[in-house]
Amino acid sequence: MVEKEKYLGLRWYLPSYFKDSLAKCRFEQGTIIYKDKPIGKNWGEQIKHIDYLIQIQYPPSTMTSGSGDESVIKSNWDSEVILERFYPKTKEKETIKTTQGRLFTFLWKDNLEILHDTKPLLSPLFKIPNNSIIKHFISGKIPDGNVGFAFVYNPINDILISKLSSIKKKASSIYSFEELTFSIEESCEKIEMENTIGIYPLLNVKLLLFRDAEFEDIHELIKNVVYKGKMGQFSIKSHGLLIQK
Repeated sequence: MVEKEKYLGLRWYLPSYFKDSLAKCRFEQGTIIYKDKPIGKNWGEQIKHIDYLIQIQYPPSTMTSGSGDESVIKSNWDSEVILERFYPKTKEKETIKTTQGRLFTFLWKDNLEILHDTKPLLSPLFKIPNNSIIKHFISGKIPDGNVGFAFVYNPINDILISKLSSIKKKASSIYSFEELTFSIEESCEKIEMENTIGIYPLLNVKLLLFRDAEFEDIHELIKNVVYKGKMGQFSIKSHGLLIQK
């Protein structure tokens, strides 16, 4: 199930206010990152029990927001970032100059060697096609009398965030529905990957369950929300997997 306090898939603790940093793959000056959720109401209590934290020294902070677009992330992947590892118990500091991509990968995998390596680092696979979703897996999660709509979701991509929000807003006035989240690994066919370091860890599969609904009605609802082209050319398969139970 969804853990709403942080972005799933990363070993380090990055809650929702890190959206822009993740969406741009650009961590900026002044940002402080903890491995685990801080405990305590003030700074002293928060850092008392941790081994070390990370504070970004460079690049400078900007006012631009990120969209979660693959091209934006890739454009920043190899750009420079300078961070400081601070040990609260000993007050020791270590300054590390690396790349934004390496910092992201470190937060993902929690392997310090990644930060210190200087060889070029491949980027992840950012997109998984909806047709890779395993139909019998999703079907098994849909109770009888429900219509289920499953699709690959990226929680930092503004377009997908907007689509999910619009579907839920439209549906909430008509149907009783439930939102479930599954990992890519359990819900999708095995993806063949070349020249990547793995599947982008924030990706997951969303399943919206609509109770007492008809296939055609949900098909029409989704079409009206997500499709802007010629209505006769709409294909639900390009947007997700729709199943009636």
